[in-house]
Amino acid sequence: MWNKPLKVYQGVDNAYELIIHDFDQQPVPVTAYTARFRAIDATGNYALDKAVAIKSGTTNRLDLQLLKADLAELELGFYHYSVTLDDEETERPLYFEQNGTAVGQMELLGGPFQP
Repeated sequence: MWNKPLKVYQGVDNAYELIIHDFDQQPVPVTAYTARFRAIDATGNYALDKAVAIKSGTTNRLDLQLLKADLAELELGFYHYSVTLDDEETERPLYFEQNGTAVGQMELLGGPFQP
């Protein structure tokens, strides 16, 4: 995955497609795993911990849905996030870039129609 800051908006449902490749940009099948998205607040606690579905008809794409209800109680601002894959024996992080970064940055904004 390529690490771009994730802009997320309260008051609406947010949908993202995460495409999983190896360091050679080859697709990596994730159908044997359970995926989780976790937003981490400034104190290091999980502000959001959510299962992520594998996108229908694919083997290397995750369908991340951050719903209005998921975000309603969160404070606006910056969070870190991680995505992990679990095969019931081991939970492993997804790395965003070849430098081994496994934590991304997410900005929670007040809404898509607010200045």
